[in-house]
Amino acid sequence: VDLLATYSKQINPDIKLGVMGGYTATKSQDTYVHRETSGGLSVRDWFDINASNNTIGGSTRFNYRRNMLRDALFGTLNFNLKEYWFVEGTLRRERISTMHPDDNVLYYPSVNSSLVLSEEFNFPEIFDYEKLRGSWGIVGNYPSIYQSALSFTQQTLGIQRQGGAAVIYNTVPTVDFGNESIKPERKKEIEFGLETRLLGNRLGFDIT
Repeated sequence: VDLLATYSKQINPDIKLGVMGGYTATKSQDTYVHRETSGGLSVRDWFDINASNNTIGGSTRFNYRRNMLRDALFGTLNFNLKEYWFVEGTLRRERISTMHPDDNVLYYPSVNSSLVLSEEFNFPEIFDYEKLRGSWGIVGNYPSIYQSALSFTQQTLGIQRQGGAAVIYNTVPTVDFGNESIKPERKKEIEFGLETRLLGNRLGFDIT
């Protein structure tokens, strides 16, 4: 699901504002089932577990079903001064089901700005275009499906005394042990750049 709305307004001859807002949601379901015969097929080209020569074990270690849901609200605000100074700010609010439901709302802001210097200042004639730009932002990376949930396996020791009930116990997994307090990876980025074109746009530089 994707929804997007935009609006722009010329405040005065020098200033223009733009607003964009939207919502996006993604749901995925991955199901995998694996079965195999034991000792080959009893009937040629009869590809069915009933055609197994030997008794089939009950292992389901290859079977899984994974569901994931994520959605986000996002917005952008643009500022334009005389086609010379541009500023854009964004904010994204995201939820994802791979994290604990009490702590799965994340915010990612960013801001970028640019100055078209050649529109406001007088440079030597060899310069055709000059722009200075900068940006700052935060992005994230989430844990895989079911990595945050704690998972225990129930087993039994059987009946330990005459007339007694079976002794049940839980085992803690040695692999993929969940962490309900897991946090997403967060990456902060800062960038500055200078773009210029010279000699009738025959030569250009873009430094970042």
